[in-house]
Amino acid sequence: MSGDQQWQQRTNRLADRVAGMARPEPQAEAPAAATTDKVNRRKPARLRLQYADGTIGLMNYAYLMEVLCTSHQHLNLVYTNAVIHLTGERLDALLDDLALDKATVLTCHNPRLGHPPPEPGQTVIRGMKRLTHKDLEEMLKKNPLE
Repeated sequence: MSGDQQWQQRTNRLADRVAGMARPEPQAEAPAAATTDKVNRRKPARLRLQYADGTIGLMNYAYLMEVLCTSHQHLNLVYTNAVIHLTGERLDALLDDLALDKATVLTCHNPRLGHPPPEPGQTVIRGMKRLTHKDLEEMLKKNPLE
């Protein structure tokens, strides 16, 4: 059998399979199919970061490798290309939402940008700094770990 005949035979088998998988016409009362299609085409989850100076960044949850919370005042988001260091109050309350990809926005509190004063007992981000791996290397050169 020549290469062209083999190719034609494979094409015919594929066409037969596709014809056998034809879907029935959707019924008018089945909106679940549209919902399923929408879920399958869902965009990747992103975390919006609003820094104290007004800069806004979007980080994809897929690249979030680790979340380190050393106390309720310090939280680090370790991404493949950077570390986002957060300082504030009651930051440990963010862990569950970050673990489930539910947190959508992290805003650094800044009264100069019109943010209202935080309520007592509320999670507040007072500082947010993005450090690339190169920044971290330079910091370690200046102050090596012992």
